[in-house]
Amino acid sequence: LVIFSLFFTPGQAQAGAIIVTANEAQPDFPDHVTFHIAAQADTAIDRVVLIYGITADRCLNSQARHEMIFDPAPGVDLNWDWDLFRSGDLPPGVEIWWQWEIYAANGVQIVTDIQRLTIEDPNFRWKTITQGQITVFWADGSYAFGASLLDIAVKGLDRLARTSGIAPTGSIRLIIYPTTNDLIASLEHTTAWMGGVAFAEYRIVMIA
Repeated sequence: LVIFSLFFTPGQAQAGAIIVTANEAQPDFPDHVTFHIAAQADTAIDRVVLIYGITADRCLNSQARHEMIFDPAPGVDLNWDWDLFRSGDLPPGVEIWWQWEIYAANGVQIVTDIQRLTIEDPNFRWKTITQGQITVFWADGSYAFGASLLDIAVKGLDRLARTSGIAPTGSIRLIIYPTTNDLIASLEHTTAWMGGVAFAEYRIVMIA
């Protein structure tokens, strides 16, 4: 140990380290999500890659990668907007995740821990009620109104399970918007006649 300590000092252990000073995602529902990363190193940081995806029940990998464009420097402060109009709607309640690969010119590289964020619609003050797997979210109406919706949903799920012989797994979120216009405004891809939409891979249903 004494001999080893002659060649390995605390100062050398920190040399070339990459330090992340900011790592966040800010949603602007329903248009986009802005990812922000800031990092510092002893030498120039010359490559940063964002890895992101959606927590969903899918057979295919929902992971995506985005290579950031910037001038190499010892300190970087970068933002990137995930345009949801191009990639598709993210309903309230869906969970996104992300992490970063950061490379320095001296060969040092790090991969940040996975971060997670649940997307919510901030345009309403939501009330919630839960029974079993189902949670109902509604903005207008009394508690009795929400309870009646939950009762209908629980009985409907039980009926479907008995009819099909298939029991659903995981939580289910029902989001009840006050009007059709409110529902349409919460989605990028929609039609004027739509009164509801189901996102099966997220176990989320949105209804006007």
